[in-house]
Formats: sequence, C-alpha cells, structure tokens
Amino acid sequence: FGGLCAKIAGKVSKDAIEKNEFSGNILKKYEIEWHRLYLRELRLMRILRGTVDSMPDKIIDELFLSLSKEGIPELIEEIGDMDMQGALIKRVLFSPKILKIGIATLTRIFLR
Repeated sequence: FGGLCAKIAGKVSKDAIEKNEFSGNILKKYEIEWHRLYLRELRLMRILRGTVDSMPDKIIDELFLSLSKEGIPELIEEIGDMDMQGALIKRVLFSPKILKIGIATLTRIFLR
C-alpha cells in the first residue's frame, strides 16, 4: 500500500505545487483519496487477520491442508494481488469448495 499511496501523494503534491496552494484543504485530498480507494480493503484484511489469529494452530494447519487439496492455491495464483486481497478473499469465501473444505477440516479435527 505504501507505493499505491505514494502515487496519490505525488498527484496531490503536484496539484498543490501547480496551484501554489498548500492549505489543509488541498492536502486533505490525499486522505480522502486513499480512504476511498483502500480503507475498505484494509478493514477486510484486518478482520481476516483477527479471525486467523484467534484460531488454534491445529485448525489453521487443517484448514491450509484442505485448501491445498481443493486447488485453492491455484485460485490464489490466478487472482493474486498482493495489495488488493479483497477480491481474492471474496472469491475464495464464496467458492462452492469452501463448504466442502470446512466440513473436511472439522471432520479431520474431531476424528483424530
């Protein structure tokens, strides 16, 4: 996100220099723009991170094993965007394979 936000900062800075205006109003455009483009994405990643952090290691291990068996890594590679992961997360979560993965994961955890 640093690089993406740097592009916004550069554009806002260029506009401020061209207009010779350095007030808070013109510089606030940076904050408005990065919020518009990336705040939802950051919030989604924070929720996902918090969910994963709250899971026991055993469940995470089983979940990743199931994801791998169902070809989810290939889906990740296909969509793969290191900065904007929201589209990937939504596509994976709404994949028909997810219910199957969830059941398989829970079965392995409780039958061991």
